[in-house]
Amino acid sequence: MEDNVHVHKKSHTLLCLAALCALRLLFTPSAHAQAQLPGPAPQSHSQTRVLPTREDLQRWIETNLDTPPLFREGDVLVQADLDKLRPFLPPGYLDEFNFPGVEFHVSPSGNYAPHQDYLAATERYLNQARLAGDGALEGYVAGRPFAQAQITRDDPLSGLRAAWNFNHRWKFYGMYVQRYLGALLVKGGAASPLPGFPRDLSQGGGKAVRYLVALYHQAYYSHLAQLASSNYLLPLDGAEEFEYKHYLEFFEPYDMRGRRFLVYRYDDPRRQDDSWSFL
Repeated sequence: MEDNVHVHKKSHTLLCLAALCALRLLFTPSAHAQAQLPGPAPQSHSQTRVLPTREDLQRWIETNLDTPPLFREGDVLVQADLDKLRPFLPPGYLDEFNFPGVEFHVSPSGNYAPHQDYLAATERYLNQARLAGDGALEGYVAGRPFAQAQITRDDPLSGLRAAWNFNHRWKFYGMYVQRYLGALLVKGGAASPLPGFPRDLSQGGGKAVRYLVALYHQAYYSHLAQLASSNYLLPLDGAEEFEYKHYLEFFEPYDMRGRRFLVYRYDDPRRQDDSWSFL
């Protein structure tokens, strides 16, 4: 018989969610051995890169805001072309790609605006959402909670508004992956030291010791801009109680088959998640 562990407390919920995050990290595309792929050489302590500061990032944005690209659709940029990309990739990030064999393929541009239903809901409920004293979102119905004009560099609450906008971005009904293939890696090799992180947290190298196959489903129940006719809710009893539900089930290998994880995220921002594991 399966063990059913029901977790209520916030601390336990966070531990369970951390475990889920760790499991999702396992679901990275499988790779050949490190020696078969181009990549940056390990760095010595004297070569440790310094992370950019907030001021560095702000200066980079202001300097490159109107910089025209020196490449076009169809170009393939290599290591010698990295300076062409510096106005478009944040400081520190591009340096991770400074190694022989790297390639950047310039793809066609496109219109990635949110769905028209999302834009309509944003307009309909403009300026209705608000931040409570504890940072919780109140008065939100559908669409983007906060207008761009409410997010300014001088307002200390702008970060929270941007975070709520990200949380309630256009996501259709969620995500469904019927066969999610991942690899379980063990430590080994060397990596560039990263200031502020324990050295045993990122050791680089490694090898795949087993592969896993799982089903992953995230379903949203409320604030669905495409369902204005049903008050932005899924047509299910109790849908207004939930923001979304997560479900993860392993199929392979055999000794992992049937292990499942379920998380309820409630629409009330002050209500703690509920999580279950079936082991």
